Amino acid sequence: MKRLLPASWIVLCALAAQPTIVVQNQPGAGSLTMTNALYHTGPFDGTVMGASFNGMPTTPLLQPTGARFDPVKLSWLGSTNRETQVMYVWHTARAQVLEDAQGREIVMGAQAPGSTQFDYPVLANKLFGFRFKVVTGYESTPKIHLAMESGEVHGTIANWSTLKAINTNWITEKKIRILAQWALQKSPELDDVPLFLDLAKTDADRDALRLMLARLEYGRPFFLPPNVPAARVEALRRAFDATMKDPAYLAEAEKLKIDVDPLSGEQVAALVEPSRIRNPRWKQRPLNAAHAISRAWRTIRWCAALDAMRQTRRCPTRRRPISCVPHTPLPTFARSTPPQPRPRRASSASSPLATWKASAMSPNTRR
Repeated sequence: MKRLLPASWIVLCALAAQPTIVVQNQPGAGSLTMTNALYHTGPFDGTVMGASFNGMPTTPLLQPTGARFDPVKLSWLGSTNRETQVMYVWHTARAQVLEDAQGREIVMGAQAPGSTQFDYPVLANKLFGFRFKVVTGYESTPKIHLAMESGEVHGTIANWSTLKAINTNWITEKKIRILAQWALQKSPELDDVPLFLDLAKTDADRDALRLMLARLEYGRPFFLPPNVPAARVEALRRAFDATMKDPAYLAEAEKLKIDVDPLSGEQVAALVEPSRIRNPRWKQRPLNAAHAISRAWRTIRWCAALDAMRQTRRCPTRRRPISCVPHTPLPTFARSTPPQPRPRRASSASSPLATWKASAMSPNTRR
């Protein structure tokens, strides 16, 4: 979608200058690096727009130390579609239905903490007692798919629209089994697949799930940094809305098998409003679930830092070698003969100084 949208955005016609749109990827921490940089350094004239993962607006709640922005102060332009995410495994995996994951450990591949591939399995473990083991570090969903085919992991989580677009044959040939779907309501195409929200038995569990599923309502959001002039924000919002209705854009999206179910910038801003999170009815249960995800993030970072420190035999909290890393002194060897002084290197005969010395010492030049 990030490739499709800039190619046909009517903002090129809405703005008098008709600028050229350049897509610049800035990976890192699930859009956190890009959002932090754009929020603080701009530019603040509307010439740079952010296209983040849908989990970015809730990151300050779950990862307050890493998020250096306020999602409410961002100028939201809109979202191209709502998303339904599916949890699926390879057809030879030990879990063939969702209930199997409560008695058997299922290895799930993920890109990084902060993505739904990581957050949702951890949330399912916390709320419902599933046994999902999340392995992070994959660069992209296609890399996780390769790991599934090789048996390195059992499954993962991805947008239903993405899975249909890049792995249609997996669905038609039944190479994967869809265990569940993550959304606020069932997708009409997945009517027989269980919805995780239906597993909640209490209001506290449902509130915790709604908190984490709200990001799917603005599945692919676009935004501007704060302090952009209001007139320019309004012009870009209306251009975004017009693009979502443009026949050429819709035809191209259908060709690429990409769903279009847009939200306006005002609708996205209303969903991001933190008052929905600070509502008094959201008791301790959703906060405990959020804290569990935060603890999992910190554990992964600590393990990665510890592994890196062990390579240099340094402990991150002490300035002496780690005791668990054996320190072997270098071997010493007895010399059979005493060391001899190094001979001085003779000057090259072709150097000007050597030539002058030779001519000065010659008998023919003595007086």
